[in-house]
Amino acid sequence: MQLALLISLIGFWTMETGAISLLYRLVSQFFAGTMVPLAFFPGFLGVLADMLPFKYLGYVPAAIYVGHISDVAGPVLVEVAWIAALSGLLALTWSRAHRRVVIQGG
Repeated sequence: MQLALLISLIGFWTMETGAISLLYRLVSQFFAGTMVPLAFFPGFLGVLADMLPFKYLGYVPAAIYVGHISDVAGPVLVEVAWIAALSGLLALTWSRAHRRVVIQGG
């Protein structure tokens, strides 16, 4: 996923991505609906979960499988839009990150 690669690219500036990676895994599992079903999210959290791309990792595939979502065209188009947007952000980040390469050693 592009978000995981973006977190890895943060290492060009911070030299350590362990804590950020752990936070990303926690947030992605929470907002994917794998820890708590998205239907239980109250108000603001429900809106936030609906806006973020994480629901396409767990909730949407499960909802399609059990028949809660019958028209898959809408979710697929939104997911493709997220992929395109994150790919653009990834290209921009990579164009800036590759200039910061530091090689240490003999």
